[in-house]
Amino acid sequence: MKQKIDLSSIENKIPEVAFELFRYWTKAYGIDKKIEIKSEQVLVSDLKETIKSALESLNKKEDLSEKPKNWDVGYIIGFINGNLGKHWRHEYITKNSKDYKLFLGLKAINLYLKNDDLTTIKINKFYDILLNEDSNLNNLESEIQYTDLDFDKFEITEKNKSGRVLTVLNNLIMEYVKNLSELDNKVSLPVDDNFSKSEIKQLILDNPPYRNICK
Repeated sequence: MKQKIDLSSIENKIPEVAFELFRYWTKAYGIDKKIEIKSEQVLVSDLKETIKSALESLNKKEDLSEKPKNWDVGYIIGFINGNLGKHWRHEYITKNSKDYKLFLGLKAINLYLKNDDLTTIKINKFYDILLNEDSNLNNLESEIQYTDLDFDKFEITEKNKSGRVLTVLNNLIMEYVKNLSELDNKVSLPVDDNFSKSEIKQLILDNPPYRNICK
């Protein structure tokens, strides 16, 4: 059973900090005058979930007692900074980009064709005609290598030869997923200006198994 994370020591402060960090982040990216969000409560949830993930990640670390003093505090601050910034980068910049919209367009076509065999067959015939009409090769293969994305290494991996148009769409989608995933947040959030070291320390103490180590 997953352990419940206790945020009670900073619960009342989270909304204010979430808004302050988001204001800072949007100004740093120069989008503060352009962006309109549907709900500010989503920002609060984003910060809460990131703090919970930071504590869960810390609790998976081994030999924490051998780390330098306040290493755990720095780890939590760094985790929140990196992960919350990256999440907001994806939500409020990447999702509004041309490449993301092209990715969704390809994905929509792919989903449609997967549920319409007759249309797929017709498109594949057009594909074969276009492929062969200007070629002098007698043994031209219409099938292509199916690719996938290794999410651990973020590398495109080739698999068996597969169909035609659906494989083309899949391969393009994998390239977009890889490129979009590599876009990083370039704004450092002032997490330590909004949460004191003592507040972070208390948060760690409230969430075992390290409450006896981090004294």
